[in-house]
This record gives sequence, C-alpha cells and structure tokens, in this order.
Amino acid sequence: MVSSKPCRPLAPLTSEFTKHITDSAKVWCNNVTSRGLEAESSFSAHRQRHEPALFPWRYSPNDQYGSSIRKLRGSYMFRNYLFVILMLSAVSPMGFFGQQRAGDVKKNVAEQEKTAIARLENKWLVALNNADVNAIAEVLDEDFARPAPDSGQFVHKAELLQFYRSHLSPLASGQQKRIQEMSVSVYGSTALARGVLITTDPDGRIIRKLLFTDVFVKRAQKWRAISAQENPVDLLRPSA
Repeated sequence: MVSSKPCRPLAPLTSEFTKHITDSAKVWCNNVTSRGLEAESSFSAHRQRHEPALFPWRYSPNDQYGSSIRKLRGSYMFRNYLFVILMLSAVSPMGFFGQQRAGDVKKNVAEQEKTAIARLENKWLVALNNADVNAIAEVLDEDFARPAPDSGQFVHKAELLQFYRSHLSPLASGQQKRIQEMSVSVYGSTALARGVLITTDPDGRIIRKLLFTDVFVKRAQKWRAISAQENPVDLLRPSA
C-alpha cells in the first residue's frame, strides 16, 4: 500500500551530527595511526639499511628538503590527519549552512505571517469605515467573540454582524481613522495584534483614541479574527 503522505525532507546537518562524524574519524585515525606507526618503525629500520644504496640520489646533500617532504607524504600520521581535516572541511560547512538556511526560512515565514495579519487589520478598518458588513464578516472567524463591558456579556459573530447592519454607518465626511504603533506577534497558528486606533476630525484633531488587542487564528491556511477588545483613552487626562 502506497502512502499518500509526502516524503519527509532531509533535515539539515546539525552540530551533534558533525561532532559524531568528527569523533568517529578521530577514533579511526588513532587506531590506524597506532598500527601504522608500528609497521613504519619496522619498515624504517629496513629502509635505513638498504634504501641509500639502492636510491642514492634521494639522499644527496642537495635534496634534503625534497627527501623530507617525501618522507612526510609517506607517513601514516600525515595521511590520517589529512583525512580528518578534509572530512571536517566537508561536513562542518554543510551543517553550519544547513542550520543557517533553516533559520532563514523560519524567519521569512514569520515575517510573511506578520504581513498577512497587518493586511487583515487594514481590511477590517476599511470595512468599518465604509460600513461594509460583508467584508467584516470575511475577517471574523465563526468562533469570534468579544467582550461587551456595558452589557456584561460576550458578543458573538452573528450578533455583532446583526448590530452592524442596523447601526453601523460610513465614517462622517472629513473624519479619518488610522492605526498607529501596531505590533504583531505570531505563536504558531495564533497571533496577536496590538496597536492604537485614532479618529481625527476634518481639522486633523484627535477626537477619539483606542488601545486595541486583536486575536487571530489560522485555519485552512487562512487567518481570521477570533476575539477583539478596545480600551478608550481619556483625551482630557494630561499625559505623564
């Protein structure tokens, strides 16, 4: 039976995986080096006795540097540590850049979600200003409920839309509503939008100021408002 679930993408290499590879390489290196040094010690004694006579040009006084390099290249120590260095240079960048790419993707997704919430807030505000009840209904989730302190109850979506249809009117000519100092925080499939809603008269004077907190949930890949609350600011009270 073939599963209908998509294949899981390979996770980026982590620092733990890189450490595991490094430790395994070091153990292998030490084991091979210890065996290699024993064999090399026996071979070196044999070579010192016979090689100068067979290959005198390798031991000429003018070729001391070249002879040292050839000895180094042939040693087990050099080859094993070269293997470790090459492995680290290949694995470590992959793990580092894999984690970096994963972090960048996560950050980009969070910014996209915040932008979506900000656009939804703007759509909500425009709909209120134009008394567009249908557009407001698109913003609200079916489980939407907000407190109504004057009545001591919670108002649900259907009740709120019914009230808007009989009482909501477009913004008076010359008046403007705008959102200031809004911040959006995303917590998985839940988001909070906090800000200040300011209403001004035709002369630009602030006639009303509200502090608001709106709660959003993401369902079926769409954000919707599930709760909202406003607190009026006393404009006559002197600022601290």
